[in-house]
Amino acid sequence: MSDLNAAVYNVLANDSNVSNEVGARIRPDAIDQNETLPAIAYWRVSGVAINEMNGSVSGLARSRVTVECYAASREAANQLAEYVRIALINARGTYDGTKVRNFLVDTHQQHFIENPTDGNAVFRYVTAQDFNVHYIEDVS
Repeated sequence: MSDLNAAVYNVLANDSNVSNEVGARIRPDAIDQNETLPAIAYWRVSGVAINEMNGSVSGLARSRVTVECYAASREAANQLAEYVRIALINARGTYDGTKVRNFLVDTHQQHFIENPTDGNAVFRYVTAQDFNVHYIEDVS
């Protein structure tokens, strides 16, 4: 069974540069408000099945995935995002049962700051990137 979220997690968790920075703090959808930084959140934004010219299902699919890198400084968030970019663009093969053809950068780094919501003065710097992923999905 193909599971794109599991594949993204597998690629990131098994990359030494990424895991040296975040350990196991790689979360689907969102990180907790009090998450230890640095950390990563990722999710599938959209996806399409790619059909053959005759209309039959090919098994090839393309999805857009967002990866947000959170850190206590702009420099640290940007560096983590660069580690993520390199890990993903070099990923090809089978990850947790999903055959990944490639990850292509869709939008480069987008920067923003999350203001504290709990009364403290700690900002969370975020660097986000979108990737187009081509992979083989189950068709039967």
